[in-house]
Amino acid sequence: MRRKWSLSGRLPLPDLNEPLPFPLTLAARKWPDSPALIWENGRLTYAELERLVAGAGLWLRKLGIRPGDRIGLLARNSPEAALLLWAGLFAAVPVVPLNRRWPRESLRRAGLLADLRVLFADESSLPLARELGLPVEKLEKIWRGASPASGISVLEPEREANILFTSGSTGEPKGVRLSVRSHYFNALGSNANLPLGPGQGWYAALPFYHVGGLAILYRCALAGAAAVVAPRFDEEELLAQIRAGRVTHLSVVPTMLARLLDAGLEKQWPADSGGILLGGAPTPPELLEHLNGTNLPVLTTYGLTEAASQVTTLSPADPPEKRKTAGRPLPYRKVRIRREDGRLAEPGDTDEIEVSGPVLFSGYLGESKNPSPEDWFATGDLGSLDEQGYLSVRGRKDDLIISGGENIFPAEIERVALRFPGVRACAAVGVRDAEWGERPLLFVEAGAPEKFPLARFEAFLRENLPSLYRPERTVVLKQLPRISIGKIDRSRLKRFAPGPRERNG
Repeated sequence: MRRKWSLSGRLPLPDLNEPLPFPLTLAARKWPDSPALIWENGRLTYAELERLVAGAGLWLRKLGIRPGDRIGLLARNSPEAALLLWAGLFAAVPVVPLNRRWPRESLRRAGLLADLRVLFADESSLPLARELGLPVEKLEKIWRGASPASGISVLEPEREANILFTSGSTGEPKGVRLSVRSHYFNALGSNANLPLGPGQGWYAALPFYHVGGLAILYRCALAGAAAVVAPRFDEEELLAQIRAGRVTHLSVVPTMLARLLDAGLEKQWPADSGGILLGGAPTPPELLEHLNGTNLPVLTTYGLTEAASQVTTLSPADPPEKRKTAGRPLPYRKVRIRREDGRLAEPGDTDEIEVSGPVLFSGYLGESKNPSPEDWFATGDLGSLDEQGYLSVRGRKDDLIISGGENIFPAEIERVALRFPGVRACAAVGVRDAEWGERPLLFVEAGAPEKFPLARFEAFLRENLPSLYRPERTVVLKQLPRISIGKIDRSRLKRFAPGPRERNG
């Protein structure tokens, strides 16, 4: 009988209730002179950063902010934003980074749900911040308060460190409560898989309100590496940092990687540099094929906010053909595929992905259920584990299209559509059908919708998809709506699904 998979990364698991070293105290003692933060006009060593963070933490208390109060952060990535995130951890004040691209009403609701004591905003975000009905402080003032002071040595593992709001692809965004323990063990497992150390740098352009951006700070601090902070992703600026030797590690989504490749990444990436984490959205097949012909150390990964970032990731030793998967579970995580009847799925069978371990979050804001490290969290994502334990992600359970009693995985349609020249991105959604219950409708992003060869594209789909999977209609847009880094807003597409076939921009 074939083994039913419930896999976990393998590293000794310490006592989960023991206090954990404050990451900056640990780094300042082990690597005091190693760069901790690098940005356009400056840098700080770990010894300098630890002292400034301690001073900034005391400054927060002088502002009347007490342990347990929550503070908001509305800002681009910057050294000031990183300083506030660490200062909040020092002062036992959870920091809630917010998405600057959200509508005002969504930001206002998030602030009320998190019960923010004050909102820190950078210069560019101040006008928006002042419209939200919250007390506002200018983020740049943190330098005045961050006079050097003594640090602390340990943190209680269950302490709330941050609240991150999920993207809300299936409804209202939820506030995910992440503990010190969640961040800590996620970073430890990541660093065990992809070596990172003093003198190396991780490019931090993914926003800190995104778990993939916030996790970089913890990975770097626990390894003595530098977070190379950038306010936005800029491929030319990043390549300059790579050539200068300041950046050795990256976290990117497929669109970012495609832009880097177009700008000449292959020729400029040093042979001995660390690695490139690729996740956040499905990777187009032609991009994977291109990567397999290069020596770039691209590691596909699967993660979620509720697990403080990565769950599974390829290892640098894995063969390139495994890039079509999301790798295997990292240390301090367990992964299983569970069927609706409660039994574990067989290898290769698709059903819901469940995750367990000390990386798990502490619950959602406003909900009484608080998962423990021993619990299994149902992610809402569909996937399968092969005989070797590699995870393949098939999409969201809520996105599944049921047509005539048969399951249609949107990712299978999208994987084929992305092979057609000129398709930049796409999303298949289910729309009501009187005969079949639901049928797939395909939205395509193309640079010039009026020039897109729709007839040839639909012929291509007929040749490469079984009849059940062929979309009833195709809508070509100049740009698909997105809700966060790399994620397409499927709920919005469903709301605006057309009746008769149409093409618009």
